[in-house]
This record gives sequence, C-alpha cells and structure tokens, in this order.
Amino acid sequence: MYPDWPESEADLVPLPQASTSVAPRAPVEDGPKLPPFDFQGPQAIKFIEHMGEGLHSHVFKVEILGQLYALKLFRFPNDCDWEGLPECGTKEFEELGEGKEYRELYSALYNYAEPFTCECRAYGRIQESGHETLALKCYGYVLLDEEHERRMMAQFQNPSSSVDLDFNGSIDAPIPDDVRLRFVGKSGRPPPIRGIVKELGVPDEENLRPAVARSILRDIIRMQKLGIIGIDVMDVQIVSGKLCDFSTAITTPHFLTTPDINPHLTAEMVSMMEFATFEKALGDYKRFDDMIREWNLFGGKARPISITAFPGGRGCGLRYNLRNKAARERIFTYVDPRSAKPASPTAYRVATMAAPGDRNSTSLRAILTQAKPQISCMKYTASKNTIGRWPLPKHDGIAEWSEFNLESLVESYGHILNREGPGGILAPDLPNNKIEISKVNHIRLLIEWNSRVIDMAQKFTKESLGIDTGVSLLNDVTTRDGSTRARIRTEPAKGAPAVDHVIALDDHPLTNLVVGLVKSHSRFPASVVVDNSHLTTTDQMWALGQLANLCHTAKTRYGYIMTDHALVACRYTIFKDPTYRFGRFKVALMLVPWSKRGPEQLTTDLALWWLCMLAASAPRNRSTLEHEMVPINKWEVKYYDDGRGWVRRHKYSGYEEPTEAPSPPPYETPAPDDVAGNAALFMAAVGGLNVQEDFDPNPPPIPGQPADLAQSYQHNPTDVVVAYDGQGLSFDVANEGQDYLNLDVANEGQDYVFNFDAANEGDDFDFNI
Repeated sequence: MYPDWPESEADLVPLPQASTSVAPRAPVEDGPKLPPFDFQGPQAIKFIEHMGEGLHSHVFKVEILGQLYALKLFRFPNDCDWEGLPECGTKEFEELGEGKEYRELYSALYNYAEPFTCECRAYGRIQESGHETLALKCYGYVLLDEEHERRMMAQFQNPSSSVDLDFNGSIDAPIPDDVRLRFVGKSGRPPPIRGIVKELGVPDEENLRPAVARSILRDIIRMQKLGIIGIDVMDVQIVSGKLCDFSTAITTPHFLTTPDINPHLTAEMVSMMEFATFEKALGDYKRFDDMIREWNLFGGKARPISITAFPGGRGCGLRYNLRNKAARERIFTYVDPRSAKPASPTAYRVATMAAPGDRNSTSLRAILTQAKPQISCMKYTASKNTIGRWPLPKHDGIAEWSEFNLESLVESYGHILNREGPGGILAPDLPNNKIEISKVNHIRLLIEWNSRVIDMAQKFTKESLGIDTGVSLLNDVTTRDGSTRARIRTEPAKGAPAVDHVIALDDHPLTNLVVGLVKSHSRFPASVVVDNSHLTTTDQMWALGQLANLCHTAKTRYGYIMTDHALVACRYTIFKDPTYRFGRFKVALMLVPWSKRGPEQLTTDLALWWLCMLAASAPRNRSTLEHEMVPINKWEVKYYDDGRGWVRRHKYSGYEEPTEAPSPPPYETPAPDDVAGNAALFMAAVGGLNVQEDFDPNPPPIPGQPADLAQSYQHNPTDVVVAYDGQGLSFDVANEGQDYLNLDVANEGQDYVFNFDAANEGDDFDFNI
C-alpha cells in the first residue's frame, strides 16, 4: 500500500500509482500524480531547523543542492482517520478486523484518502494544468532513506531538544501501535517516511492583508474549477500569499466525486455522494469566511478585512423554511468541481518537468519570471553624462514608487499573467550562461535581453486580449557596439536625444510607451538614489534628469534605467516652475534587482512588461501632468444594468470583478425650524437649488426688489440672487436687474402663471397652467 523502498532510480515513479484491488465499472482516468524531487544524484539533504508540526506532518527547513526548501514529512495516520472509512468504535469498523478484506479495502482507498496521497494528487493536478501559481511552489516528493532518517532523529529527537518526532498517528490522536508496521514492503521493512519538497516561503498568519484574502478566495474558486475541493483554508496554511496544505483535499477523479470508480453503488448512494461532493465544496467557502471572522476578532482589529465568500460571511442559509425538508438542504458553490477535465499528457510532461520559472512552463507569468543569465562584472570606467535641459530635482522630488509591487501587479493584471503563454524563451548563447560586462556599453546586453522578452510578451498580450489590432509593436534597441541605435521616432533624427531602448506602438500618430537608458551602477547606485536622504553628489542625479528629458520628448511618463545590478522603474511628473524654462520634474522610483526570479518575485521582465501595459492602457495614463496622475493600484466601483450588477474596475487594466454595493452617504433631513419660512433652504431640502455656501438668515435689502421680502439668499454681490415674496420665486443671476432669467410663480386662486423674461425686456414668453 505505502510506497516501498526504491531499489533504483527507475523505482521513483510519479505517485500515487493506481490500485488494482477494485476494478471500475467504466474506464476512469487514473488521476493526477506528483513526480519525485530531482536530487541530480544520490539523496543529499541537510536538516537545518524543525519549523513546526501539523495534524498530519512535521515541517523542516532544509538545504538541498545549495538551495533552501521546506520539507514536509508525513506521519502514518491511524487508518480510521481516512476519508471514506468507517469511524473507530462503530460496528462496521469492528467487522473489518485485520484480515484480507481489511487490507484490500485500505489499499484501494489509500490513493484517494491518505494525507500524503491527497497532497500528491492536488499538487499533481495544479502542475499538470499549468496553474502552479495557485499554491505554494512544490518541487516533488521524497522517500527519506534510512541514513537521512537516522540523522534527522539524532539531530532533533534527543534530550536537549523539545521536538517530539512522532510519526505514528496524528498530532491530536497519537496511538501506541506502530501504524507504519501494518503495511510492510516486500523486504519486510516498514515503509520509508514520505515527504514533499516545497518553496521556503513567509507565513502570512500574523500579517493577513485584504489583497491576500481576495487572492485566496479567487484561488479557491480556481482550484474547484480544477477539481480540487476540501481545502484546508486557515490563516496558518497561507504562506507567501498562497495556500500550502492539501493533506485533506479531494481531487477528481475520486471515489466521492466519480461514482464510476465503484461498480457496486446504488442510485441512492450515488445521490448521497453527489450531495457530499457539493457539501465539501461549500465547506471551502465557509472555512474562508470563518478565517476572516477570526482574523477580525483576534488578529485584525486595527485592519479588519471585509472580503467574504458569502454576503456578510453568513454562508448560504435560507431566511424562510420551505415546504419540504429536502428543499431546505441547500448547497451552493461557484463552480461544479465534477466538471474538471484532466490535462493532456503533453501538458502534464511540460508542467512536471518545470523548475521555478522554467522555460518549458506555459503561463506568461512563468516566462516573465524565468531565471536570467548571471552578470559577471569586471572593473571598468564609466563616463559622465550631461543632464540636458532639466534642473536637478530637489530631494522632495524623488520618492519610492511604493505601489509598484507584485501584489498590485497580480491583483490588476494577474488574469493576463496566468494565461497560457506563447512558449519559452531561449537564453542567448553565452559561455556558462553569463553576461560579462567590462564596459558600460556592455550593459546594453541586458537591454537586448529586455527587448527580446518584451517583444514576445507584448505581442502575445495584444493578440490574447484583442487590443491594438493591426498595430505593430516597435522595439528599438541601441546595440552594445553602436551599429544600431534606438531613437524616439516622433522627433527628427538629426539632433534627437540619445536613448538606449524605445518601446512604441506603430500607430498613427506613433505612440511611445516606455523609454530606457543604460547607466553603470558606479555612477547610478539605484539603492542609494531611491533612498534620497543619502544623496551626496549631483553625479548620482544626472541619469534621472536625462531620463526626464527622454520621457518629456517621447510624451510618456514611464521610463527605466538599466544598470549592471538592477532595473529602476520610473514614473515622471512634469510641473511648471517660473524659475526654469522647461519647469521641474518629480520622479517615483522602484528598484528591481536583475537576479530576482521565480513566480513569487517582481522580476525585471515582469516590471518592464507592467510599465508597457500601464502606458498602453489609455493616452491619459501616459500624461506627465500632475493632475492626471492616478495611482496604479486605483480601483473604481461601478454599476451595470446588463446583469453584471456592482463591480470594481481597475483604472488601468480594465479588469472587473463582482463586488458589494457601496454604502450610500448619510442623509440628513433639515429640521422643521430651519426650513420654515426659508425658501432657499426649503428648495435645497426638496431637491431644488442646492444651497451649500454661506447663508445669512437676515440679509440686507436687495437693490431693485421690494423691501418686504420674507427671506432671501445671496451668494455674493455678483452671483445668484433668489428671492421669495410669499407667492413666487425670483432669480436674478448676476444681481444686475437687467439680464439672464427672471422667474415668477403666482397663485391667483385660479391657476398657475409662469412668466419667463430672459433679459428683463418684457417681450419673452409665459405659460398659463
């Protein structure tokens, strides 16, 4: 039943393997599998720290091949804890005994119900479908060999350690019997301890944020679309903004969701299993709402989260009793998890072979977060550059672009990044996959890399979204030897400013999106410039002025500076200053190191793609005018009467998602004493003239009007005048008594008379009603 000790590398097959104990009544897909971790040779694990234990496992911080990982080693739980088996102490459980029938039943259910296989199946489905960003990254399973098990026990299971490495039973129900010995392998030895290697992330238990909660809820829905339900949704299971525990998950095909697996089911049993399937799916949303409720009660009083799966987080209970009991058993999910289709074998091979950011991965996000060539910098001399026509910015003109972060990007453009991408990008043919930089001009090799990536990514984005149809993407690069030079094509070639990268749409007129500039780290230490309080020389500022000149010329607010260490994303604001002919500029900066890689990092490729998407969204989003600056994490709430209802819409990407209706502003009805006898205030209260300025209850007489007016409202000596004489209202727009509009309403006991005299000439029209 349990995986046996491997005798060779060929025995390390994807798990779990199909059981032959029960023959299905119809052909059924075997189900997803998780491949083994690739040690690139003999198993070699360095245990560093026991990070904690859960219901079904112990988690260690380990080092493998020089890389840090989290290793989850699974317990051997008590059999009756499995999903689908009789509960301990019941007659059915006692009747099983310990004979052949017992072993056959447990062996048949092992592939579906045991915690290790549950997690293998869930991660297998996530990988084969190409949606690895839905969960914490998984690198494969491990069967711990005897030598590593001895080392682990010696290191952590000793008198000086507080760790209890018990692998029998669950954490809340340890058992005296050695469960591991119940199903020995062909050698007679107890089976190896099973584990799964995962990314070493950062727990979100004490720092749950609304954006993370919103992302988790979306991921739950997406997982159910993949046929994964019964997820353990808890704040302690959220690491680096992703779910990480699937030891209780049910992944289709499964004996609960797929009746064809069992040929002996009656129609009533199938109906009950269908109900149980949707009840499991419903439980995922309930647990999410429970998590949010507990966070707001105990952990997030200062920062409450209002995101819930159900309105008010109340689940889907009915307000009224229905006529029959069956109808009251209401089950709701956003998707039908039974409709998930297994991925093709090709997709499975691609997904399971992919390492972090691997070039074989299929999502656009995976391609834009792939590992890039290493930079090998040699000593070189950097030349100075002039700032051009811009004065040096003051320190208060430089700020960190704090909203330019991975969280904002994924929230607004994640629906594009997670789409199936156009295939991998091959790195340049470089010795040892390195870029050697011995001259400043060699930094342009990094620009060339940027050009190749953004050309592919933007073309795919344009085609998949159907935007800018028929418009080509221009990607001009200045090569390292200067044989080809980029230029801003909206400017005459002669006298055009020097630029290293121009990304534009070949539209009419041509639209510049982003401009790039190369600088050495020695002349432009980006980390120092971002923290502008440490600026010591104007030399460090020249690049910002030069890029401001390029952005102003190209009519875009977005640019970047490429150094031999990082990409610095820039957003410029130009404002008038009478002291300087061309005004001054402000700049927001965000440093993105070249070495960043992996789907949980904001890489240089992702940053540049994001700049292009922001610039291409709308003309106003390229403007450098300060009053047109909108934060890139800005959302607006709108209502559509076409069935969509209330949605929140991102200002740049246009991405929409359902949301709750905004709370109406408080309405205050004026007190009767304030309204009585006051025409202006009365009109404001009933929706007429909206009086919002100063109001004088005892104004001086208005020239040209009878002195016995009951009340009047005067905005200022040359603005609107409203008068009330007990019978009608008079409007004199400019208080000149000779122009615009005069309205008189008289009640003579017979009818109403409306007299309109636009210019106080006595010859306009009137209405008698």
